[in-house]
Amino acid sequence: MPAAVPKPTVRNAAATRRLVALLGGRAATTDAARFAASFDGSKIQAFPDAVVFPRGDGDIAATLRLANRFGVPVTVRGGGTSLTGSATPSRGGWALDLSRWKKIRLDASAGIARAQAGVVTAELQRAAEAAGWCYPPDPASRDYCTLGGNIATNAGGMRGGRHGVTRDYVLALEGFLPTGEKVRWGADTRKFSAGPNLRDLWIGSEGTLGVITAATLRLIPKPAARWTLLAAFKDAETAVAAGHALRAGGVRPEIFEFLDGLSARCAEEFSGAELFPGNAGLPVILLELAGTPAEVAAQQAAVVRWAQQAAVAFREASDGAGA
Repeated sequence: MPAAVPKPTVRNAAATRRLVALLGGRAATTDAARFAASFDGSKIQAFPDAVVFPRGDGDIAATLRLANRFGVPVTVRGGGTSLTGSATPSRGGWALDLSRWKKIRLDASAGIARAQAGVVTAELQRAAEAAGWCYPPDPASRDYCTLGGNIATNAGGMRGGRHGVTRDYVLALEGFLPTGEKVRWGADTRKFSAGPNLRDLWIGSEGTLGVITAATLRLIPKPAARWTLLAAFKDAETAVAAGHALRAGGVRPEIFEFLDGLSARCAEEFSGAELFPGNAGLPVILLELAGTPAEVAAQQAAVVRWAQQAAVAFREASDGAGA
């Protein structure tokens, strides 16, 4: 924490005093609390006047009603992993911290999960897999980011090419309008088509329409088998053309990622190891197959033939390196 944290703004002083009187210790105004909520993964910094740690829906409603009455900006945050500055209180005001909202309920028979906004994405994935299901959205920060932020930014990840992004798995949303009114969009069913689709309007809105507190999420069956391959190509054009050819041949990888030569070289220099000894700095494609053992075995043979024909070198996760 810096030696001197800026003092709260005079403009919001009266509203902040009312907030503290209303919520007590759940509205923190200490320098430590304000500093912890002053930045996200982007490292852009701005200080809130107070940080609210709501205990229930009533605390959120009261905070938003008070903020709406006095014109105080409210910034919602969870894990604070955003690289866009969206969890930074750039306009000051109050930070609404939902990182403690971590309840998960799985309905294994229906293949759905009900999760609060503060649930870490990887925690939901592990809970789903333990019950024989899978939650596909897989952002790089899955071990730290929270579902509320995933929904607010419509997060994707490496599985997006096959399984889509967060929007494709949200069945229902709960939250609050800026006025403090509680709302619910969608239903806890896989099929729901009544009324205007305000649920999807909120997904990806980055907090501009309201506060997301919980969601009902669709799960898919957990793949019984997985197989991974990394392949290097002589140049970017060859790699991209090879990738298109593989998909045109009917192979649909779970993960299908391209890394250009410059990025590959940077990764090698950082790690101190070449991805493919003797072929440093070449563009690579990382792919993973997933499905039943029979499906993976059939596509694995096709992928190996593809790599033998198009790649300079390749490596299977289970069997070492090929050439």
